[in-house]
Amino acid sequence: LLSSQNLVVNGDFETNSSTGCDFNLTNATFSSKMSGCTGYGPQNEIDIMDGGCGYGPTGPAGSTKIGVANNGDPSVDALTMTLTGPLTVGKTYTIKMYLYAHIESWAPVQLPIEVGLSTVAGAQGTVVATLTPTVGVFTQVSATFTAGVAASYLSVSAAPFFDGWTHIDGVELTGGFTLTKTGTCAGPVGLTTTGGTGGGAVALLYGNPGSSTKPSGVCAGTTVSLAQPTLAAVITANAAGTAALGFNAPAGAC
Repeated sequence: LLSSQNLVVNGDFETNSSTGCDFNLTNATFSSKMSGCTGYGPQNEIDIMDGGCGYGPTGPAGSTKIGVANNGDPSVDALTMTLTGPLTVGKTYTIKMYLYAHIESWAPVQLPIEVGLSTVAGAQGTVVATLTPTVGVFTQVSATFTAGVAASYLSVSAAPFFDGWTHIDGVELTGGFTLTKTGTCAGPVGLTTTGGTGGGAVALLYGNPGSSTKPSGVCAGTTVSLAQPTLAAVITANAAGTAALGFNAPAGAC
């Protein structure tokens, strides 16, 4: 079991058709090369870098990183990243990403990154966090927010009026409804869900790795990462939306 699922599609930027070091790509070219992303910033020159490309370290999440810039005016590099599904309004989420500020004479300051929630690709939407990079090393930065819109896209934009160049990798969004496990099989195991509806029903299923979609009834259309899932139990969440179940797992459950 995973304690959290990354809701950002291609958050590590590894799914792309770029080769080597692609600098100053137009929004259209960047969008065509980087899966799940749409460039839209007026600066119109996002970078895709496989390795350090002579400018700073390789990204910590695979070999590919991207770079966004600003020349100290309102014209910025920006992109939206597709989410696995709409966020739930009123639920709490955590955004994490690795940032690195590359300093040159033509990029002398640390360039912050604005993170937004958007219902459409290619638009910043509502800004929920501003994250500042570290000079000289990739550092993971994070922020927690409550979703105010059912966003299907995460926007990542250079902040205006900063003359800098920031490299980005490992974009991760977690939260909403999550499942965590304690213990190991064979032996006592605990399953806990958070982010549910207070007093609502929570269904726990098991199966082999794969994918399946509930065809009808309650939660019809919901896709789970299980092949031929079997319903194990239905439990009731507490007022805070948390539900828990403990049981003895046989060795075969491993």
